Amino acid sequence: MANEGHGVVAIHWYSTVFRADSFEEALTEIAPVAVRYGATDFRVYRARDDIYKFIQMASFDTKVEWERYWYGPEFSEWRGHYTSWYQVPVVPQWNDLVLSGGVEGERARIDRDAEQPSPQDGPEASEVAQVGRSPLVG
Repeated sequence: MANEGHGVVAIHWYSTVFRADSFEEALTEIAPVAVRYGATDFRVYRARDDIYKFIQMASFDTKVEWERYWYGPEFSEWRGHYTSWYQVPVVPQWNDLVLSGGVEGERARIDRDAEQPSPQDGPEASEVAQVGRSPLVG
């Protein structure tokens, strides 16, 4: 059975024709509001191969926090205001975080003129942070 606690919500949005750039701005208005409702982080992605496709994500400790955000006055008003800017239906998905990771420390910046490191120069497995592992994974 899935964990009833911490989860990540994914909302797949598809903007209407000629409104992709404006819809991106609209999403930057509502996504940060999630923090007021208990979100520990939020993200908005825009597809590179389809400029009308967006994914909004936010992590919450409980599904109740998520529902308060989704049905709260700010998001309800936002959806009403921008209703013609996206296609329906919009079906948010509540997900359990199975694994998250990355490289610890400063983010590497690529200098196009510099010699690029070989794959052997990458981080060791012990240097890669893994957080949010499922309690079911040993």
